[in-house]
Amino acid sequence: MDGILDPGTGQPPAMPMGLGEEQTLADIELPVLREDLQFVERMGDRDASAASSADKMIFDAAQNRYFNLTDKGLQLLANWDCANGQELHDRVLSRFGYAITEKDLSEFIRFLSFNSLL
Repeated sequence: MDGILDPGTGQPPAMPMGLGEEQTLADIELPVLREDLQFVERMGDRDASAASSADKMIFDAAQNRYFNLTDKGLQLLANWDCANGQELHDRVLSRFGYAITEKDLSEFIRFLSFNSLL
């Protein structure tokens, strides 16, 4: 998904294709994020007038790693308590004005899984 993953993180390896079945957003159940993940303020000189959710990072204490996500990635995580992809899509569309696709969501879930954030 354009703008969700930080370009510096790289792409996780592709997951094998299913049995030819296409999933809709309503079919995609959102996996549970690890409860020990923390959203922390990004350090450094940043213009206070340009503050956004991108001023935060995810800190994973278990791996002692920080993850930089774009505004869109952090907005998805902030609304991750939805039951499925369709509910997440509808909420993100109404709150932030952009749509997500099945491919976008699948890639984001793959990123979370690849980095052991689930």
